[in-house]
Amino acid sequence: MAKLTLKKGLTDVTVYLFVQDSSKTTGEGLTGLAYNTANLVASYVRPLGSRTAITLATLAEVTSAHTDGGFKEIDATNMPGVYRLDLPDAVCATGVPSVVVMLKGASNMTPVLLEIQLTDFDLNSTSNTVGTVTNLTNLPSIPNNWLTAAGIAADAVTEIQSGLATTQHVQEMEDKIDIIDGVVDAVKAKTDQLAFTVANQVDANVLTGGGATAEDVRIEMDLNSTKLADILADTGTDGVVLKAAGLSADAVVEIQSGLATTQHVQEMEDKIDIIDGVVDAVKAKIDLITTGTTLTLATAVSGSTITAHRGDTLSAALENIGALTNNSKLWFTVKRDYDDADTAAVIQIEKTGGLLYLNGAVGTAGNGSLTINDEATGDVTIVLNASETAKLSPGNYQYDIQILRSAGTPVSTLTYGEFVVPADVTRATS
Repeated sequence: MAKLTLKKGLTDVTVYLFVQDSSKTTGEGLTGLAYNTANLVASYVRPLGSRTAITLATLAEVTSAHTDGGFKEIDATNMPGVYRLDLPDAVCATGVPSVVVMLKGASNMTPVLLEIQLTDFDLNSTSNTVGTVTNLTNLPSIPNNWLTAAGIAADAVTEIQSGLATTQHVQEMEDKIDIIDGVVDAVKAKTDQLAFTVANQVDANVLTGGGATAEDVRIEMDLNSTKLADILADTGTDGVVLKAAGLSADAVVEIQSGLATTQHVQEMEDKIDIIDGVVDAVKAKIDLITTGTTLTLATAVSGSTITAHRGDTLSAALENIGALTNNSKLWFTVKRDYDDADTAAVIQIEKTGGLLYLNGAVGTAGNGSLTINDEATGDVTIVLNASETAKLSPGNYQYDIQILRSAGTPVSTLTYGEFVVPADVTRATS
């Protein structure tokens, strides 16, 4: 049932109706109806009233002046099934909140119902007046600094502070972060020197390079009581400072007492984000330590920032990322968050598969490529067509290049860094 809202008492109201062809299964409109079509009947009923007939009349044009009961097809070709109906003034008369209009009876015609809600104001007018508000001048004014610390009950302060991060809570988090920070720095100092190559089988977990033995090179990690997940679970809501012209300084101090400020919490969150990234990089190295793998101490590769202007073809060359010998697969992946699945990647290109994913959807393989220029030194070129970069959202992302050398061997990360998409200023394309 179609619905319409009109002001009570409106006169010369014209409405438009859609008449569906009941003989069609595609929902098409019925064409060819006229005011005198056989068996076509129009009626209306108001609440607690009886059915009243609407006598249909002809209209010379669809733009003709209002005529009670006027009925005209709008355009059988471009708007099939749409008709104009001029309502008698009695339909929208005052006294009731609604009225229902119905047309039915013609051959192949689905009955049409129109419910009209009748209101005391016109929704299309900007000058409606609903009642009168008086005596506002007698309301008392509220002076500045009217609310003091003495005027805040203890339970009110507790209620305001409820759910907020306390200074003690934040300090505990900072202490945990400092412990992890030291451990991570020590581990990273070790793992930053690791570069991996698959060599002849040797005894499990042998570390060689620079004359070091297994006893000389040892990484000890004890994070049993300082897991990142435990820290994140302890994090509370940002601190809130109440500010208002009517709030005195001592009231603000009372409310803020024992709370952490938003800036304080944000600084800790920034610290956690940095540590989170370092932990991911360390884990990528540790995951490579398996039985039968020879580890050689070397300088780790940290990739340069890649900038991809939206709407321009990206061609990025990376050099000396590590030997690519015996490669089976080689991936270049860009993500918003380290925890995103590969299928949700902003960009993922594979050496033989081309563009696998773009903005979390399956990509067009031929629109992206990862080419090895020098296998021995690890020189590669990444290309992404302009039609694909145009779909990227401006922002800062993370990328890495990962290699699988043969089936059954662990994958390793060759390089990583920041992937920046600046917004294009000029959008013209022709």
